Amino acid sequence: MRKITLLGIALFLSFFLYSQEVQISFCNGSLTIDSNSAKKISILKDIEGFIDASLFELNDTSKILEVRYAKDGAIYRRKLSVANSDLNVICEELRAQSSDTKLDEVDFGKMGRKRLVSSSMLTSLGYYGWAIPLALNADSEEAYTASYMIIGSAGFFIPFMATRNKEVSLGMAKGYRSGSLLGIAHGWALSGVLMGDNIEPNFTFGISTLTSIGEGLLGYSIAKRNDWSYNRVSCISLGGYWGLGEGLALSYVLNFNDIRLTALTTMGVSGLGMYGGYIAGEKYNLSTGGLTVINTLGLLGAYIPIGIISVTDMDLSRGVAAIITASSLIGLGYGINHVNGINYSRQQGNMVGLGTLAGGLAGAGIAALTNSESVIIPTIGALCGFVITDRIIRKDIGKSINKKGLAMNLDFNPFPLMLSRQDFRRNMMNQYTAEANYLVRLKMTF
Repeated sequence: MRKITLLGIALFLSFFLYSQEVQISFCNGSLTIDSNSAKKISILKDIEGFIDASLFELNDTSKILEVRYAKDGAIYRRKLSVANSDLNVICEELRAQSSDTKLDEVDFGKMGRKRLVSSSMLTSLGYYGWAIPLALNADSEEAYTASYMIIGSAGFFIPFMATRNKEVSLGMAKGYRSGSLLGIAHGWALSGVLMGDNIEPNFTFGISTLTSIGEGLLGYSIAKRNDWSYNRVSCISLGGYWGLGEGLALSYVLNFNDIRLTALTTMGVSGLGMYGGYIAGEKYNLSTGGLTVINTLGLLGAYIPIGIISVTDMDLSRGVAAIITASSLIGLGYGINHVNGINYSRQQGNMVGLGTLAGGLAGAGIAALTNSESVIIPTIGALCGFVITDRIIRKDIGKSINKKGLAMNLDFNPFPLMLSRQDFRRNMMNQYTAEANYLVRLKMTF
């Protein structure tokens, strides 16, 4: 009776302690790292008798690196808990062995469907929900409110049901989100091309909604068909966003007084920007965080001439606008060259942007203390903030993970509870079963 009770307790505890492991691929698409590749990977190169390594994901999305190695004629397995930062270093070292592999090509985890549904609902609540009733001339407050609520609800349930039991990558979700946002701006521009000076708000709201939905679905399908990663789609959308701004600036510089010509220029330059982003993604090795650094340098490039001009008595003319536009393009170009092949994580890219902002705020504070009316001091502060933060981040990226930290593993084994005392002693004398004779085992690796 005692054995049955103990066995029941063991089975009950093992049910809660059970954690399913699912094997996933490394960033180069392979399921294992062989001995030849391991020689150039800092965390694996010092393991004697190394055979191969595999990557597994647990139910809580944590990652386990399982290493097989030979010692004294036997094959052993060692499990190492690895953080995402460790995986980034492993991926960087794997990519260094193959010049054809792009940064951030593999999405760890299945977050795409969640992001797709959330972005669809946010777009519905933020734009479609009030744009469609205005386009249809909702004749009462009740009809307007009801339409807004129903459209916001549809923004969740339609993609939620449409993607049921389907794999949605982060690239596909990014393609939909970027397409839907760019589609709104393109719809407004298209309305200007079609209507000219006789543009009507109702028509603009309606056509921008259609272009937003259409470009969102197009971006989703293209990313799916070409198996584009998140940062690959981000390159294209980044070019589209900057193209919108550069197109408007170009229209101002060239003194376009015609709405059709301004709208057509804006759409055309945005399209060229998207194509430029596509080429940059093909030619250069850009990480997701690196794109944030490129954005930061583009904005900094536009801000530096403003700071310099503020010291002089020059007014904002078309010539000055042309200088600002050209300077932002120079900043973007320099940014692409600056981050090419450097594996900035998303958090590291954000840190560079925040460091630039913090430097600008410090400069603004100094300008307030000195009663300076120009923005040259905040400009210098932003530039210094970028240089300092980026240099520290790049040093962190260059560090390897050869330092062995403390690893702890707690195992519970109910097997001995099912044995009699005589069987337990017999198994302890057997070299093949002695390893399994424990109730609780704590392993610590230094």
